[in-house]
Amino acid sequence: MTVLEKAVLNLAEALETLETKLETRLDDQSADGETIDAARNRARAARGHAANVSRELSGAIGDLKSLLGDYDTVSKG
Repeated sequence: MTVLEKAVLNLAEALETLETKLETRLDDQSADGETIDAARNRARAARGHAANVSRELSGAIGDLKSLLGDYDTVSKG
């Protein structure tokens, strides 16, 4: 696994942890319903965006690996 892939996974885990902490904090506090719902929606959206970016980066990394493999094959051949 490349450094970039690890970074993307760490980002996704951090966002999930943040969402969990936010849920806990909002449950503990006496915030009004609209504020809680808005914060939860933002946390879900952030996690969704992180997942999309993770998939796109994973694809890009795969493409780069393939290109580098093709380059190595051509340069050695």
